[in-house]
Amino acid sequence: NNTASYAPSLTFTPKEIGENADTFTVYVSIHNSNGEGKDNCSFLISYSGECCNKNVCPSITKLNNLPGYLIDGTNGSIISNLGLGSTLDMGSGNIIRQTMNGLVGTLCTQFSSEDQTVTYTVSLAALDSIEPCSDMTVSVEKQADGSVDDTGYFSLINTTSTLGEGQSTTFGVLFNTPGIEEYISSGHSSVYKARLIVTASDSYGELCSQQINLEANVSNKTYKISKSTNMKAFSQISDNDSIPSYAVYKIDKYNTAYQYYGQQDKLDPANGSVNLSTNPPTPNTDHSFFFEVDEPQNPILRQEPKLYLVNNGENKYSMISEQPVARYSNNAAFNNDLDNLMEEIFNGSFQSRGSAPYTSFTFNSTATEIMWSPSLSAGQLSGSGNGLEVQMGEVYVIWNPAGSQESFSSGGKNYSNYCDVALMYIEEVSTGENASHHIGNVTFYVVYPLTTIIQ
Repeated sequence: NNTASYAPSLTFTPKEIGENADTFTVYVSIHNSNGEGKDNCSFLISYSGECCNKNVCPSITKLNNLPGYLIDGTNGSIISNLGLGSTLDMGSGNIIRQTMNGLVGTLCTQFSSEDQTVTYTVSLAALDSIEPCSDMTVSVEKQADGSVDDTGYFSLINTTSTLGEGQSTTFGVLFNTPGIEEYISSGHSSVYKARLIVTASDSYGELCSQQINLEANVSNKTYKISKSTNMKAFSQISDNDSIPSYAVYKIDKYNTAYQYYGQQDKLDPANGSVNLSTNPPTPNTDHSFFFEVDEPQNPILRQEPKLYLVNNGENKYSMISEQPVARYSNNAAFNNDLDNLMEEIFNGSFQSRGSAPYTSFTFNSTATEIMWSPSLSAGQLSGSGNGLEVQMGEVYVIWNPAGSQESFSSGGKNYSNYCDVALMYIEEVSTGENASHHIGNVTFYVVYPLTTIIQ
């Protein structure tokens, strides 16, 4: 009267992926431990169906041109550089190291910290007959990398997506650069780190993953140096060029192409931006400065341009140091000494490296004025031939007299931001004799905005 049951199970391992069908017989023998009461039976089994590929794993493509590297997941060595468009199969065990950059901004409201975003695409190829078992889910998770948790500075964009065969999804990560006070007071190193884990899974579980190590390098040099800029004399014509350049420069205009402040523009007299009633013509805009020769309508005479500040109520950068505050033999010497030069100018004990006995910058907090001596105003420089003669290697200070400084303290040091002061380094002054246009021109750099330590 005893009843027993037996439930055998079969594991199906197909030989190939795709449509499968077969018929086979399973034989079963039933007996006790002594072999008594033996009874035989058989089962005829038929099946048909489609087998899916559980081992499908997507690829990942780098969509940024910032430096990146493929790192051996075992020993940490660099396998290769990863450029824009580099594609890898996920699940190899190797690690992507992605570098980023952040520039700490000043306290000036118009110069916030500059953030940076990098993006990647995860793609599931069209697999012909080798189909995945189900749609794939791609998820991105950020983790701390090291003893300091910097994940709060990294924001994920598009953390979860579903992929079908032949589809792709793009995700990104934004590095939120800290503000200048936070950065300095925190004592954090210049490198902020986090780890991304990109995971591909289907209805059966995780398929594969890819680790991306993020390293954001932060610079606290909040000033920026423009690229080398060449400007022609404003209204000069020559035997080879009869059309004036009408070139002007605005110090605090953000140059989106090169990501710094300062931009050269060319004015169009047709829209009233050039005052043609003056002799010679002058800008009628809010730009900061321009260059002009003494006899711009003499097409034969080769002349070195002079520097002029735009003389109207719209240009706030209406003051310039009367003499160069420093001289350098070449661009490299200027760049290497720039931090020291700024600190000397602003720390209250500046000794001119040029030819004039300058006092340091002072700030009248009541009148909100910047004072510097000796200096020249836009009005003093106006008029034909009254421009400032500049020479190669010289450094000048240009500023807004109604500007002010913003200061804060951190770590026992006092910092000041100068949102209305710029430095100009003269790289070259030319008559244009050796150029095809024969127009006088000046090549220069502008440093703006400025932040320095006040002793």
